[in-house]
Order: sequence, then C-alpha cells, then structure tokens
Amino acid sequence: MALMEQQEAITLLDGHFAAFYGVVEGAWQDYITYPIDKRIVHSVRSRASLVHDHMIDRATKYAAIENGVEVVNVSGLYLFVFGGKVAIRLKKFDHELKTRNQRTGQVDKFKAQEQLPGVEAAHNLEAGYILSADAQSLAAVHLVCPSGTGIYWDILLTAQLQTSVIEDLFAKKIEPHVADEGAKIKRRDSAKIVQIKRNDS
Repeated sequence: MALMEQQEAITLLDGHFAAFYGVVEGAWQDYITYPIDKRIVHSVRSRASLVHDHMIDRATKYAAIENGVEVVNVSGLYLFVFGGKVAIRLKKFDHELKTRNQRTGQVDKFKAQEQLPGVEAAHNLEAGYILSADAQSLAAVHLVCPSGTGIYWDILLTAQLQTSVIEDLFAKKIEPHVADEGAKIKRRDSAKIVQIKRNDS
C-alpha cells in the first residue's frame, strides 16, 4: 500500500481526532484509578499492557456507537478501523515515537503499510501516548504514520487542537499546506510544526 499523505488523513479522520485523544488519555485516567499500592508493584510491561487493555475497551465502546468504525482482532493485534480505509493500532510510544514491543512479522507488515488478512483498510496508522520522564503522567498523545522502521508524519493531539509535526525523513523539503488564515508555522530542528484549526461546525 502507498503511504497516506498527512492532509488526506486529516480530511478523512477530522471528525474522529477528539475520539483518538479521548481513547488514549481516558485509558491512562482509567489506569491511575487503580490504588497506588497496586500500581507501584506493576512492571513497566504490566502498566503498558493494562493501559492498552483500557484503550481497546474505550475504542470498542466508541466503535459501537459510531457508524463506519470497528475494532478488529487480527491474531491478537487489535486495530481501530475507519470506513474500510484506515486501520489504527493503539500503542505506547517512546520519545522517538517508536514502539518498543517485541517485533513480529505481523507488526512489521503493518508498519510497512501492508494490508493484513481480514482487514479492509488501505492505510495503517498508530495512535498512542508518551509518558512523562517520571512515568506518572502523559506527556503527549500522537497519531503517527509508520513507514517501515521510520515515521512518515506525526500529529500531536491535544484536548483543544491538533498540532502536526512532519519529519523530513527523506532529506527533502516538505512545504506545509496552510489552508486556514492565521495558522502559525514554526521550525524546530528538521521538523515542521503546523497548527491546524479544528472544524467544530
């Protein structure tokens, strides 16, 4: 499958950005309701697994009330599928927006934008979270377009707006498309940050 362009994803998924944020941030809130004496004995792996379970639970509840959205289990890999066009994997990210779970052939295919058996989706994305340095809170929630072992683009999601970070992975200049008057554009190292206004109509 071809890589999905960022603007195409924004257009297709615009009405769902709040849901992505709510699924991920809400799952963390679910986790921290566990008694502290229980949480302190959880390993890093156990904590990530529990948060993931809550993300899947919230995604499933969202899919049950939203037309054209479903959660599909492909041999233990849960995917949030939108309109038969986009499959989204829910994960924990490190600070490089990489997932650190044990690699499998299925995950490698997903990241390489290959269509998985039984999944009607033309593109694969990942939604997830980065923890703070002390692992006591969420530092950020992102929507990422994986490209093999790299990242094609990434959107930082917040409660009020979405900020897009486009990685210049291919050593070429990528000009941001600014459709909204007054949008702010800033540069940071090799990335470009574009503030995207939400359409609340």
